[in-house]
Amino acid sequence: MVALVTLSGCGDDCSGTRVCSGSYLVDSSRDMEVIGRCESVSGDLEIAGHPWFASVELSCLRSVGGDLLIHDAEVVDDPDSFSPTEVVIPSLTRVELSALETVDGDLTIDNADLLGFLDLSALQDVNRNLYLNVGLGSDDGMPLLTELDLTALIH
Repeated sequence: MVALVTLSGCGDDCSGTRVCSGSYLVDSSRDMEVIGRCESVSGDLEIAGHPWFASVELSCLRSVGGDLLIHDAEVVDDPDSFSPTEVVIPSLTRVELSALETVDGDLTIDNADLLGFLDLSALQDVNRNLYLNVGLGSDDGMPLLTELDLTALIH
């Protein structure tokens, strides 16, 4: 059994955050600890999901200077296949970027088939494109994304 964890940055205490120069790939809890102390990232930020990522909370991140990509795509070999194939194991259910105000590039949330909560409540500006590719619904046809907060972007 795999335990699902929350990848959390600084919590509600944003004192001691800093500007992080360059681009970052976050694909481990250690990476999340580093990026969790960033108020801004000057380059691209990619958060790559794994089967044990249940949620991503970056409550101190205010801006990304390049593209922001969050995807739930752990790729593994399919043991039941005769040819080399890959399967995606979805696990990401919650993305909280409650302080994020600006993305200078594209904002992409992709392959998030189980995503039920997405908080972008402070987002005011995406200078390029906003892409949301989330699951259309569960096996019983019910929508999974039940809360999407884009309050600041809409006003």
